[in-house]
Amino acid sequence: MLPASHLEKYLVNWSLSYIFFQVVFIVVFYLATFIVLSFRINEIGNSNRVFNILDTQNNIYLIFLVYLAVHSFMFFGSIKYRKNHFIKTIFLLFSFASLFSLFNWILSNLIISPKILTSFPLT
Repeated sequence: MLPASHLEKYLVNWSLSYIFFQVVFIVVFYLATFIVLSFRINEIGNSNRVFNILDTQNNIYLIFLVYLAVHSFMFFGSIKYRKNHFIKTIFLLFSFASLFSLFNWILSNLIISPKILTSFPLT
């Protein structure tokens, strides 16, 4: 309803649905975790630890990258298709994943051995 370009609408929607959601979700998750762990009584003497997402030893950033990839793909599908965009985008995603897996299986059979039954992509 507001006079704005398509890029401005896209950036506002993307920032609300990805960046703002991530920040709010992480804050609410840690708040709920601290509340629940404050009521728990330790009978055995084990200490309760909260998982730190800012720890560099864990590869937790991969979860955010996977979420970013899925989010951007679904966001692209909602822009590209007018009707039934969710169904068409999921169908396109599964078709691409199936073709990519088939191509990877054929390539691994040619390179390594013709006896390979399954092959996960990019392994």
